[in-house]
Amino acid sequence: GDYPSRTVRIVIPFMPGGPMEPVNRILAEWLTRRLGQPFVIDNRPGATGTVGATMVSRSPPDGYTLLLSANTGMV
Repeated sequence: GDYPSRTVRIVIPFMPGGPMEPVNRILAEWLTRRLGQPFVIDNRPGATGTVGATMVSRSPPDGYTLLLSANTGMV
């Protein structure tokens, strides 16, 4: 089947309202329009990004849970 066929979650491992928040929202809206399925932002702050990154790493590897983060601390 074509991807995506359902909602895609974009996990941001930081508090909402940060300096990248407008860009993140614009990206999610653009992907929603372009691909025809909802792309929703899910802020998961904590432990300098580790909480959100860990959640994504434990998600099924199916492309429906994505991590959007700076490479600082993730590399």
